Order: sequence, then structure tokens, then C-alpha cells
Amino acid sequence: ATVSGNAGDSETSTTTATVEDDEANSANASDSATVTIDDVLPTISVSKTADPTSVVEPGGSVTFTVTVNNTGTVEAVTLDSLTDDLHGDLNGQGTCATGGSIATSSSYECSYSATVSGNAGDSETSTTTAEASDEEANSTSASDSATVTVGDAQAMATVSKSASPTMVTAPGDTVTFTVTVTNTGTAESVTLTALVDDVHGDLDGQGDCATGGTIAAESSYECSYTADVTGAFGDSETSTTTAPPETTTSTPASTTTAPAESSTADDPADAGLEPLTVAAFTALPICAVPPSSTAGPFPTIEQLDRRDVTEDYPGHPLRLGIRVVDAGCNPVPGAEVEIWHTDATGDYSSYADGGSGKDEGEGTTFCRGFQRANADGILEFQTIYPGWYEGRAVHIHVRARINGGEVLTTQLYFDEAYTEAVYVEAPYAEFGSPDTTWASDFIAADPASDGSGITLAAAETSKGSGTLGLINLGLPV
Repeated sequence: ATVSGNAGDSETSTTTATVEDDEANSANASDSATVTIDDVLPTISVSKTADPTSVVEPGGSVTFTVTVNNTGTVEAVTLDSLTDDLHGDLNGQGTCATGGSIATSSSYECSYSATVSGNAGDSETSTTTAEASDEEANSTSASDSATVTVGDAQAMATVSKSASPTMVTAPGDTVTFTVTVTNTGTAESVTLTALVDDVHGDLDGQGDCATGGTIAAESSYECSYTADVTGAFGDSETSTTTAPPETTTSTPASTTTAPAESSTADDPADAGLEPLTVAAFTALPICAVPPSSTAGPFPTIEQLDRRDVTEDYPGHPLRLGIRVVDAGCNPVPGAEVEIWHTDATGDYSSYADGGSGKDEGEGTTFCRGFQRANADGILEFQTIYPGWYEGRAVHIHVRARINGGEVLTTQLYFDEAYTEAVYVEAPYAEFGSPDTTWASDFIAADPASDGSGITLAAAETSKGSGTLGLINLGLPV
């Protein structure tokens, strides 16, 4: 038989036997047995995990998840306390709260965030302890630990190179090249071990260039040297300077030989354009992290480090300025921003996309490229105003990376009234007005207020009169 009840209860049962002889005489006897119900003590277990389990020096934010399991099978327990040896009382931190009941064979889970910091090779182990009790005030506790390691920050640098002048009169002249090496890392200094040019050789000792020096985090080293550029009218010379480590990216400098009255417009400064300044972006109405969205079916296959992505495709010139900022609207120097969008006819390069345009398909790369933010977080592209295709509002795809790691993929949108004014021009006019507005687009949320809308104004570009588009691109960092 089953005997049940609460702790301290008892059950007594009495059994009686009756007997009878041949003369019908009877007799009986009885005896009893008592069973006492003992208290079952509560039991729990704790598991703790960290995400991520490794951060790059000098450290970063880590989300810890704690799970308390009631391993008992008799009664619920109350979570009386949740404490961590490093992070203190967890009650009220993140989603963690004490005082709740955990049913038998069930669990309670919560998360909180904390900063883990240190030098490369360090590790931090934190232990969380849970205390729980049952209805009879019997208590129990359990603990678990999570370890986070601090990894070495990869050395990251960018090299920018400029030529002055960018054009010489045939048969040639002396050009001054300026090289800037920027340590885009935020953790530690780097040593400039080499500075080599594919045309002009080892630059150590040329002009005021010298290797062996230290470049502090988020700082730059600049030097200049001179070289003769010669050739016939129309010739050009492109030289690329590289500085280790292998994570360095280089921007080449190009010089063209031409008659004295000729000029080029390969760079905004060469076209007489003022550089984009922080003031231009702080004047924008919005500085926010735009919604994350799909990269779509036509992402970039070949990464192209270039400012001018037009490849001379026809369309309304667009100077697109982007200031990369964090969630607090502070600049993120060295961030890499990649863009891709359709040409004026609504066709994506690199794919046979079946769009409304000419669909040039595989092997093409127009309207794709990436740039890195300068010390103010600013970068820019020379492109053309995108065309439209069925089912989508006019947009540009954007992907942002920091130290090679993707932090945001989103889409940026164009004011509809401004788009209509541009689309009276060729070749846009042939395709009419877009069939999809912001409101009817299945991806766009609220570009006017969510940080994904580009501020547009008529302006000169390096390709002539067109549009200046500006946006503060917030990253979730």
C-alpha cells in the first residue's frame, strides 16, 4: 500500500485476525504498525555559461547565462539568493531576480552582462552560487563557474598614399608622394617594420620616410618622398606602398602625364571639392543604429577597395558620405564599410538577377566597393543614384566590419520625393516611377526616423553636378 503525506506525518494501520474451532468457538487478536513520513531535503544544480568565451584585449562585454535546476522530485523550491564571487548580488542585474518558485524537475534561467578585461593570455573565472529552500525551510545551494579568456588584438593598419601633383606635363616631372600609416587597432601600439613601394622600392631612407618607429593605437605615421614620373601624354603611373603586417591595406597613388591645362577628377580634392567634415554629419537630424536587415540575394563576391564604384556606368552622380559611429554617436575609426546597389536601370552586377535592367550578369562588378573610415569615422563613395526594381523601394545595401568582423548588415533608403525629381533624367525616365514606397516595402521600417534614411541635397561631385548623400551609420558597438 502507498503511505503519503507531508514531512512529520505518520500513518498507523491495525490488522485483526479471527479464528473458530470445530465447536464454533471463536477468538480474535489484533496488532498495529505505524509508518512515519520523513522530510525529503531539497536539491538543486547550477549551470553558468559565457558568451563570448573570449574577448580581444583590452577587454569587452560578456553576457553570462545562469540556469538553476530543481533536481528534486517531491516539492518546489524558492530561489532565495543568487550571488557571484566577482559580480556580486545578481538580483536585479540583467534579467536575474530572486524570490521565485521553481517547480520539481524544472529550471529558472536568467542573464546579465559584465565587462571582462585584461591583457592577452589573461583569463577570468567567475562562480555563481544559488541558494534555495523548500516549504519546511530546508535549504540547499549549488554553484557553477564560467571562464572567459582575453585574446591578443590582431595588429591592424591602413596605408593611404597621395601624389602631388596628380598630373604632370609630358614628358614628365618630379612628384611628391605622401604616405600615411594608421594603426587602426585600439589596444596596443605597432612597430613599422617595413615600408615598400611596388614602383619605388624600399622607402626606408627615401625623403623623410623611416622604419622601426612605434605607432600608438589609433594614431598615424606620415612621411613623404619624391620620384620622377615620366611618359607620353595620356600615360599614367600607379604606385602602391605596403606596410606590414599582412592585415595592412593600401591605397595606391596614381599620376597621369598630360598637357599642362588638363586636369583629372579621380579624387574629390582633385575636383575642387571640400573634404567632408564632422560638422556636416553632426548637423544631420538623426544619429542612430539602423535596423539590421538581410543582405539580399546579390551580395558582393569579390571585395573591391575603391572609392569610385561607378566604372563609368551612366546615371545621376551621387557622392555618398558616411560617418561610422557607435551607438553613442562616437566615431569608429578604421571601420570598413562595403556598399552594393543596382545601376540606373535596376540591374545588380555579378549576378544574372532577372531584374528590370539589362542584366549583364556574372563577371561584372559595377556599383560595388568598400572603404575604411578615417580618424573622424568618415568615408565616402562616388557612385550613381540607384535604379529601382519590382517590389522594393530604392535602396543601397551596406555591410560594416570592425577588425574584419561583421557588426552590421543593413539597407539605406532614398527620399521618395527626391527620387522622383532624379528619375526624370535619363536613363531613369525610361523605367518610370518605383512601384514600391517605404510604406509598402517589406524590409524598410521607418527610414525617416530609424537611422536608415539618407539626407540628400543637390551638390557638385567628382563626376559633375549631382547629389550629396550623407548619413550617420550607427553600429551596435
